[in-house]
Amino acid sequence: MSENGSAQEKSQKSAKSTPKPKPKDPLLEKRKQELKQCADERVAAEKRAYQTVLALIENPVSEDALQQAAKYIDPGHYNDVTEERALEKLCGYPLCSNSIVGSNSKKVTSPVSRNAHFRIDCFSNKVYDVTERKKYCSGKCYGASIFYQKQLSTTPVWLRKGEKLDEVELIPLDKIRGVPGLPVSIDDPVQTALLDEVKAMKLGESERETIHSDK
Repeated sequence: MSENGSAQEKSQKSAKSTPKPKPKDPLLEKRKQELKQCADERVAAEKRAYQTVLALIENPVSEDALQQAAKYIDPGHYNDVTEERALEKLCGYPLCSNSIVGSNSKKVTSPVSRNAHFRIDCFSNKVYDVTERKKYCSGKCYGASIFYQKQLSTTPVWLRKGEKLDEVELIPLDKIRGVPGLPVSIDDPVQTALLDEVKAMKLGESERETIHSDK
């Protein structure tokens, strides 16, 4: 057998042993494209949310900017905003440019001590958790912030395409009553112990705090 014939025979055998590529499944390819598009949209939405959070941390923030931000963030993102502003010693409510300083400083803009975890209203015998309240310069800013956050959509930001979101409302500070903190359950043993301690101290009228003075 000639060398040419041998080479041709080997080529034919090699061609027979090499499997032909299977035709692509159009449905599978379409699904892959959809998954890639979803992944790209999620990355873009999360990046936009991150940029929005950064914008709300810096002063000043306009009312229009805060309302528009609601389209791109969820309650968790807003928590990040208030937390970061507080770390920068800024009032947690983005529309407020006041600073918050601890009780160990002469420049106190918040009546709540930085080391306090609870606040007692001796007249109503109620205890309030002030952990979140300490991020704000006043109870009014705290209340306005809660009002805004409760309107934010809980739908993941990357799934909002085509969703009709209601425009959030901003409540004027002069039309809201100060919020002292989150009420502690009356059955909570911590509240009972604190109230007993207050009664034992026999505080005078001048030493008592009321939630009505929280402005």
